[in-house]
Amino acid sequence: MVGKTVERENMKGIKRIIDNHIYILKLIRKGSGWFPLFLIFFSVLRGFNTFFMTTWIYQYVINALQKGEKLTKIAVTAGVVFVFTLAYNALLQFKNAMMEIESGKIEKELQKILQKKALSVDLGCFERPKFYDSYVKALSETSQRAMKVLDNFCDLIVDTITVCSIGVLIFQIDPIFVLLAVLPFIGTLLLGGKYNDLKYERDMKNQEISREKDYVQRVFYLSDYAKELRLTQMYQVMLQKMKQSIAGLKETVSQYGFSIMTLEYILALLYEVGVYFVSILVAVYRTLVSKTMLLGDCFVVINSLTNIAYLVGEFGDIFVAFGENSRFIDNIRSFLEYENQTPDKANGEAVGVFKELELEHVSFSYEGQETAALKNISLRIRAGEKIAIVGPTGCGKTTLINLLMRFYDVTGGQIKVENIDIREVTRKSLRAGYGMVLQDTWLKTGTIRENITMGRPDATEEEIIGAAKASHIHSYISRLPKGYDTWITEDGGGLSQGQKQLLCIARVMLCRPPMLILDEATSSIDTRTELKIQQAFAKLMEGRTTFIVAHRLSTIREADVILVMKDGKVIEQGNHESLLEQGGFYRHLYESQFAH
Repeated sequence: MVGKTVERENMKGIKRIIDNHIYILKLIRKGSGWFPLFLIFFSVLRGFNTFFMTTWIYQYVINALQKGEKLTKIAVTAGVVFVFTLAYNALLQFKNAMMEIESGKIEKELQKILQKKALSVDLGCFERPKFYDSYVKALSETSQRAMKVLDNFCDLIVDTITVCSIGVLIFQIDPIFVLLAVLPFIGTLLLGGKYNDLKYERDMKNQEISREKDYVQRVFYLSDYAKELRLTQMYQVMLQKMKQSIAGLKETVSQYGFSIMTLEYILALLYEVGVYFVSILVAVYRTLVSKTMLLGDCFVVINSLTNIAYLVGEFGDIFVAFGENSRFIDNIRSFLEYENQTPDKANGEAVGVFKELELEHVSFSYEGQETAALKNISLRIRAGEKIAIVGPTGCGKTTLINLLMRFYDVTGGQIKVENIDIREVTRKSLRAGYGMVLQDTWLKTGTIRENITMGRPDATEEEIIGAAKASHIHSYISRLPKGYDTWITEDGGGLSQGQKQLLCIARVMLCRPPMLILDEATSSIDTRTELKIQQAFAKLMEGRTTFIVAHRLSTIREADVILVMKDGKVIEQGNHESLLEQGGFYRHLYESQFAH
């Protein structure tokens, strides 16, 4: 009974390996439809070319000469093989020339597929360590692993044709030599599974440790941490982490190194002793002593048996590689096949001109959290209104904003736009209506112009400058030697935090969305700059619905409605004056900020 269970599990494992490789080969063909097929065809030719040029032609010529056959017949036969080899080498040069181009196309397409999926998955996925780990592994492995799968598949074809051709030839000479040749293959099949498991476990542990080590290295060269490293004891903490990472890598080597080395040694013994030593003695004895083997056949045995033993051993390595590939493909599949908890409505309605947004008894709980982040919130927002959301840290302000854009789905109640549940409209049309300026700036390595036009690559120069002027960053940009073509890095280079924020604001101004979300948008800007930004925002917000998340209450006095949140609930609601008159929590917050 146990044996049958193990057998079923083994069959499931083999089926999974096959399914995974078919899956990744289909992905590869999306990047290049013809090249994988060409590589398969070329691999067939390569297998036959290896057989003819390394084995058959020598056996034929030596035996023919020993038997006294006509030189003309020998020359014609050798000429046919030579022509075949010329054609093969011409295709080899073509394959080499196309490999870099087509592999680049395949890599580009695979990255595009992964990145597109990353954009569509639930925001909550990135808060789950297991999913995020799978995502990182998929991104880091896909391109390299895809080409490795293709290489392994082509190697399998080449080795199969070569081994079968040489095997038939050797079998005709004496079947005992075939038995000797397959010893390494049998050993690899018996021990390869354990060997593969050990290597995979080692690589996974090393990958986790290496990520920690790489993080520590980044801390030491990123400008974000330069001051803190010099002013605090942070560098000692980081050095300790580095020591722990190195110690972890050493521990992994100690844990797995001896076992892996032992298995490799056993396989090497089978190859060296079982093939080389025994087969060569038998072949030489039969040729020189018993005179039962032709000289050409002896050459085939001595020369080809080492090749076939190597290739048969490589078969085992390829099968082991298939198992290893399958494990990594599982990461890719689990990421690409993830089904969103906030699925897009493919045939849903598109959001038209925004007129009204309504929240009806909205509640929300994060996965794994017992306490609800939002509780029974009802609200009606009309086009053009300015809605401010205030409250202490952790009260649910950002969560509420995320629900409006459907980064999460409500767990209770519903959110309607134009009287339609937002789960029934397309996410693309819903999110296209929002523009965001966040407290944490996000820039990409490139020119200032590229950073401003990220949301509108087709914007004219006049529009770009207009947006920069409106956000009060144009005067600074114009003083730079290369102006808008100045190159900046992700951390902004020499830009101050306020200037980086202004660039992000210019980016949103250029897009001019119907709805704005300002999430602590001016918290990193000095008071003088903040006043200019407020003037720019006042113009930008005209006729647009705006959500302002703020701790600094000076930025939201002119809001039409102020929502005061605490512990996931809206506890007060009204404009600035009415909330002060109520003498509640808002007034307490206001007076605590302006008491001095």
